[in-house]
Amino acid sequence: MYIIFDIGGTYTRFASSLDGATIIDTKIEPTPQNLDEAVLLYKKLVTDLSHGQKIDALAGGVPGPLNPEKTMLVNAPHLRNWINKPLDQRFRRIADCPVFFENDSALAALGEGTKGAGTGYRVVAYIGVGTGVGGARVVNQQIDVSSIGFEPGDMIIDEGNTLESFISGNTIKEKYGKKASEMENETFWRDFEAKLTLGLNNVTVMWSPDIIVLGGGVGQCPQVSVDRIMLSMYRRLTIYPKLPRVLKATLGDHAALLGSLTYLSQKLGK
Repeated sequence: MYIIFDIGGTYTRFASSLDGATIIDTKIEPTPQNLDEAVLLYKKLVTDLSHGQKIDALAGGVPGPLNPEKTMLVNAPHLRNWINKPLDQRFRRIADCPVFFENDSALAALGEGTKGAGTGYRVVAYIGVGTGVGGARVVNQQIDVSSIGFEPGDMIIDEGNTLESFISGNTIKEKYGKKASEMENETFWRDFEAKLTLGLNNVTVMWSPDIIVLGGGVGQCPQVSVDRIMLSMYRRLTIYPKLPRVLKATLGDHAALLGSLTYLSQKLGK
């Protein structure tokens, strides 16, 4: 029995797997801001999901860059109380077994790169626009090597302002008092696409992907057109004879969970 998790700034998803390849049950709860409260909640979720069976390993994502040992968050804009605390030790209180952590967006990238829209491509760039903006590069079905981690939402795109400060779900709600899904103004969405395209231009020239997968709750809003984005990119990036495809993610809320299964399999050498 394996337990996988996707801890975001807003919601947490825990799931179980008997074979390490498929999900059999999932539970969703709001993410506690306090780590001790979170551990208590997660212990209950794991107990409910395991049905008394022995747990062989836990693996999943957390919302921010981790230390090189992947045992604690070194920054977490949406979970300040979690920073620089030993996640591995706390999570071993949940189940006495190996625990593997990775950035949540990196695991969503791995999920889409191995089981979703990026399947079959060698170099996959994933950009998730949700509460914040995250992403990662997947090369040959593995999360690419990095020094600290990938944080594409922090790229500067306009006079010192980051991509996340323009298009994230938090930004939209703070500026307009509405969720992105409630925004109907066409001018808003065209400006959103223009800012997103600037970010994807940077992703293209820095990561040189075969495909860019656009995920996250905001990125997958039906008002966002990948055809318009690609047309705009073709007009700007004339240095390349061929540009990466841009597709929307296909795994939805299960992207990071499925990526966690792949990550767990790689960690266990299966």
